Amino acid sequence: MLNNLQHNIFPAKRNEKPLELYLFFNPLNEKSWDLEQLVRKLKLTYGNYFKLRYVLNVGSCISCEQKENDATIFYAIKAAELQGHRLGTEFIQRLFDSYYIGQKNIYDKNILSDIANESGLDVSEFQLDLTSSITEKAFLCDQSIATEMDVRQSPCLVFFNRYHDEEGLKIDGLHALDIYQHIFCELLKSEPKLKEDLTIEECMEFLRFSTCTDIANILNLTEKKVTCELKKLSLQSKVKQTLTQQGVLWKKIKRRFYAI
Repeated sequence: MLNNLQHNIFPAKRNEKPLELYLFFNPLNEKSWDLEQLVRKLKLTYGNYFKLRYVLNVGSCISCEQKENDATIFYAIKAAELQGHRLGTEFIQRLFDSYYIGQKNIYDKNILSDIANESGLDVSEFQLDLTSSITEKAFLCDQSIATEMDVRQSPCLVFFNRYHDEEGLKIDGLHALDIYQHIFCELLKSEPKLKEDLTIEECMEFLRFSTCTDIANILNLTEKKVTCELKKLSLQSKVKQTLTQQGVLWKKIKRRFYAI
């Protein structure tokens, strides 16, 4: 449990979503990617109830032999976030997917620039921000938040209820989806009303990569039904199958952004 003092980092407003989640992560830690994927599923069904903030927490990694290369990746995330929350989130998700599914070398600045371009960022501005003092300060701010909230490992989720004077709830590590769903019910003091009439295409938009089994479980459909619908979307060039180290996954085909 966390002290209420940390809740004051972002003052609550009555027109905001009731819950605020802090996702502490290290992009070079595969469990961080696993948790980020779980959070995508939570956002798909509980998105009306929470606001998400990504916080880098790299611990001692910054002082290892790969210090300079690792720092470039960490600063790239903060540089992307300087262009806004939505684009920053897009960059983080594409970075994760490029590294763990696409097996791309995200230590390469050219690859990072490609991901920035695909995310809709102003690439020239992104490249300048990679080495700016503002980006370094933003990175150090994340480490300070982790220290203040006593987060000692990645990944970690911290939950706050904006409308109740309660302590935050810190959940270290990676757990099953139903554990996080139970936490939502406990913090909201009721069973949240899930988004209704979600389509398979909308599901893929959130998840980006998924299996038929996962989509079937989320939407309470049969795998046969999901497979049939995904094949239809494939014919419309909206999704495609891709072979990864995790097996065969369905991938959402997104239009490529080009900065002007």
